[in-house]
Amino acid sequence: MFRVRGNPILEDELQVLYKLRDDCVLSGINVFHKFRLSGNDDIMTTCPFHKGGQERKPSFGISKIDGSCHCFACGWAGSLTQMISQVFGYDDDGAYGEKWLSRNFVSLSVETRKPIDLPLSRKVSRRRIVIPAFTEAELAKYRYIHPYMYERGLTDELIEAFDIGFDADTDSITFPCFRADGSPAFIARRSVKTKFFNYPRDVEKPVYAAERFFREPEKYERAVVCESVFNCLTCWKFDIPAVALLGTGAHEQYEILRKLPVRKLILGLDPDEAGHKGAERIRKNVGTSKLITQYIIPEGKDINDLDSGVLDLQEVF
Repeated sequence: MFRVRGNPILEDELQVLYKLRDDCVLSGINVFHKFRLSGNDDIMTTCPFHKGGQERKPSFGISKIDGSCHCFACGWAGSLTQMISQVFGYDDDGAYGEKWLSRNFVSLSVETRKPIDLPLSRKVSRRRIVIPAFTEAELAKYRYIHPYMYERGLTDELIEAFDIGFDADTDSITFPCFRADGSPAFIARRSVKTKFFNYPRDVEKPVYAAERFFREPEKYERAVVCESVFNCLTCWKFDIPAVALLGTGAHEQYEILRKLPVRKLILGLDPDEAGHKGAERIRKNVGTSKLITQYIIPEGKDINDLDSGVLDLQEVF
């Protein structure tokens, strides 16, 4: 019986490996061409490491008892979690393998991501009653890791700090969105199969990550204003404070930008027609209360495409 973090995986060992092979195929990794039982305690498969994973006869043994793995041809040896991590390209001593097994075969109760204390005690405006759009219990359901997160450049630190998760029911990455006072607004979703974000209808869009600035008003002097969540998170990855409009801007968001406790805004909207118009509206509606500059972003790119190059972007007034 396979185990992860001491917890038994009740699924048959072969079914676990079939699922692993299917996920590899979805990630463009063509390995594990054959499986066969070897006695009562071992499973043999084609080695995923030598010959580019394309050997003809199975030489890679996986113990059904303790999950230990060993290739009798190339000599690779390690645990099941280490093997899974390395197959997906992670040199992390099995950390990703543990997350993959937990996500697919173990109850959510064994997830080790620490619950994040949501600042829900702050006072809100008396003009309307704000009903929480999600709870800590709902966020806990999504605390999984999906390979797409790393494909988009997210780091474990960002995933934890912004409580990014994965919703298996909709095959989408989840992004909790909060209002400026820290109260829950809604959970944005981004499909791992398409390019579309999903936001609930008829809900006022907050400014993503703005609550971080209001929570520590003395900490930041500037903020980059982005369109998408991923653009915003790319900036934070390089220690550049940023917010996202979840689009190109709306009137209620301009009020938040005016009150944002920073002296300077750097516009980082996409260099297309919609982005140019959005930037102009921000200048018109916010320019009297902030110093505003704008990144020069090459046509056809956005901040997320530029990756580490975001640090070298020039600013213009």
